Amino acid sequence: MHFNFIPGDIPLPLPTGGFDFLVPFFHGLLVVSWVVHILFINVLLGASLASVYFNKRGARDHNPVFDRVGYLLTTPVTISENMGALWGVAPLLLVSVLFTPLFYSAAVMNSPQWLHIIYGNIVAFLCSYLYKFTWHKLEDRKSLHIAIGTISVILFFSLPPVFMATVQLYFTPSTWEQGTNFWSALLRPDTLFRLAHFYLATFAVSGVFMLLYGNAKRK
Repeated sequence: MHFNFIPGDIPLPLPTGGFDFLVPFFHGLLVVSWVVHILFINVLLGASLASVYFNKRGARDHNPVFDRVGYLLTTPVTISENMGALWGVAPLLLVSVLFTPLFYSAAVMNSPQWLHIIYGNIVAFLCSYLYKFTWHKLEDRKSLHIAIGTISVILFFSLPPVFMATVQLYFTPSTWEQGTNFWSALLRPDTLFRLAHFYLATFAVSGVFMLLYGNAKRK
């Protein structure tokens, strides 16, 4: 069953209390908070993956330089995951206010995967902290240590598809059908292209960050 007969914009007589002039301000605040949030998330994803990579390479090649680089990258990972989550609250609240019917409808269609944002983040945070603070204690058990870091990386990288599928749904309400769910939204070509663009941007931003971070550490 198609819901194309639903208009894209339904006029609802919602009371605004005379604060209509704040709508452009909220849109601007949404853009600013989202940009800051996404920069931290880009560093989080890229640095966490690079840390595990250099950790594994250092253990394989018995090279302390790679091991040191992997350890140094755990600091921006823990900082970025906290700042990313903190700055992620603002755009989430602003989107839920500006696009309430579409956003919550999309979130419901993406359940229970939408709950992965909660429990997936919790487990990823715990694993990343365990990975950082057991670096020296697990020097003789590198396989276990790398496995902990890999779990956190997989969980972190599994979160963007949930957000991307939800965004694509509330952007395109005319495509909603009776059986629309997370997988049907995720496997759409436009969603996959947006997701690929996000991951490529993540590696690009992380590369720039590692260059600046490396220069700062060298000084």
